[in-house]
Amino acid sequence: MPASLGEGLGRIQSLLRLKSYIDEQVKSVILTLARSIEAKHSLTDGHFDRLADHAAQLGESLGMTEEDLEELRLACLLHDIGKVAVPNSILLKPGRLNAQEAEIMRQHPVTGEQICAPLKSLRPILPIIRHHHERVDGTGYPDGLYGGEIPLKARILQVADVYNALINNRPYREALTWEEALEILRQEGAYGWLDASLVWKFSRISHSADSSPIRGRSMLASYYA
Repeated sequence: MPASLGEGLGRIQSLLRLKSYIDEQVKSVILTLARSIEAKHSLTDGHFDRLADHAAQLGESLGMTEEDLEELRLACLLHDIGKVAVPNSILLKPGRLNAQEAEIMRQHPVTGEQICAPLKSLRPILPIIRHHHERVDGTGYPDGLYGGEIPLKARILQVADVYNALINNRPYREALTWEEALEILRQEGAYGWLDASLVWKFSRISHSADSSPIRGRSMLASYYA
């Protein structure tokens, strides 16, 4: 091999290693931003971890591969990353948002997709981030997708996200019991907001293991190693 060609290949390999290193550093920053969203909302510590656990358990019950489950867990951590662009006056407002504020809030899935898009390692989860606020009846956002048009992993995240929101305290209400939360999930499935078949499956999982609620397993710890 000519020396010049060997040197060229060496430079390419060095650049690829540098790009990989930079990508990992950027990914680390994005993950840190995601944790800042969790802290800003004053959510119960470990909320995103439990969300990922619940979503992964539902995905596992559907026969998903480990690769799919890892994508689902990571999407649970990053699904609200777009809220970093939402002003605190809107993000932390205790009352109902007005029409203009609501429209700004509704942009966060698209913003989140844009934040994560440059990283090749995050591209598989972009549809989950973008579509986690769609509804199966087509009334969700940002694209008004209907039924099976919504990616399965996004539909799984929706069920787990609503459940976790209901069983945690909020400024305007106390946490619900897991039985109460499941009843609301069933109602939202009946309304056409959530995938009713996934709600049914989630309910079955939560009633297993001696009728105790789904418990988290801290599966996201590896992302902070």
